[in-house]
Amino acid sequence: MVWIKRNLFLVAGGLVALVLLGLAGFFLFTKFSQDQAITAQLDQSTQELKTLVSRDPHPGTDKVDNIGAAKNEHKRLQAFLERIRRRFPPTFTNQPTSREFRAMLDTTVSDLQRRAGSAGVKLPDDYWFGFSAQKASMTFSTNLLGPLTGQLLDVSALCNILFNSKIVSLERVKRASAGQDDGGGGSALASLLTTPTQDYLEAKGVTNQWAVITPYEVTFQGFSSELAEVLEGLIRSPHCFVVKTLIVERADAASSLDGTMTGTPGDTQSEATPAFNPYARYGGPMMRGYGRGGMSEALARRYGLPSQPAADAPKPVSRGNNFLEEKVLRVTLSVDSVKLRPTGGR
Repeated sequence: MVWIKRNLFLVAGGLVALVLLGLAGFFLFTKFSQDQAITAQLDQSTQELKTLVSRDPHPGTDKVDNIGAAKNEHKRLQAFLERIRRRFPPTFTNQPTSREFRAMLDTTVSDLQRRAGSAGVKLPDDYWFGFSAQKASMTFSTNLLGPLTGQLLDVSALCNILFNSKIVSLERVKRASAGQDDGGGGSALASLLTTPTQDYLEAKGVTNQWAVITPYEVTFQGFSSELAEVLEGLIRSPHCFVVKTLIVERADAASSLDGTMTGTPGDTQSEATPAFNPYARYGGPMMRGYGRGGMSEALARRYGLPSQPAADAPKPVSRGNNFLEEKVLRVTLSVDSVKLRPTGGR
């Protein structure tokens, strides 16, 4: 203690020096950690720079013309968009007059009825393919002419696919309402003739940034092979039809086509009310070549027709039903028509 009292200034100086050395060590450790963090960031930035420099195209102008490369990529993108647009027809933009739409409607309905007759497809009496409300109208609302024309083209394309597939019968075609005035253009007579439940869907069309989507529903009768033809025709169609739902059921004996189609194949009725036979169009070619009496019993059972064995033919021995008996199907098909807007895809 005496020595400390004699050397008090020396001891105080030593303590101050010791504290300063501790602070210097703490400062050095802190700066060393910061140096390591900065060094890691520098190494990462250096690696990113090397990656950018080694990429193709080079950011400089010594290896490739970047502006030319960007133009070439833009051309490739435009070519790709053009190929995509071919799958989606554009919306109908030419606004027709009431007279032009009336002539188009009459021509389209007449052509569809003629095509159905040529293909052997059964139609309801005086059917207008979902446009019964416009049947007796000569003037139409201006805001409906464009949408109605587009729907008429869609219905024509759908029906042509059905007729080319040789379906047995077309029961109905339903479409979305084109607007509040879609009911004969305000004509009182057309309003009386309108059948909304048969021609219109509850669903509405959708228009977004890219396309216009219009729903349709078709109900027809046919066999499984004809259903396959219809689906294949929708795929091959230049119009973009998207199948949403498909309901297939057997055509019941008690079902009817709005009162015009009654009975089933093989039923016997009076001559005053002959039954519609979906196999009638096959009768000519199939009846020939099966003997003097007509079709064989097995073939008649397959198509649900009364057998007519030949008079001198021996009675066939029953070996059981070893094949599937195909029945007429009723198909309800919900389809969306997708069309690009004029400004879509830009």
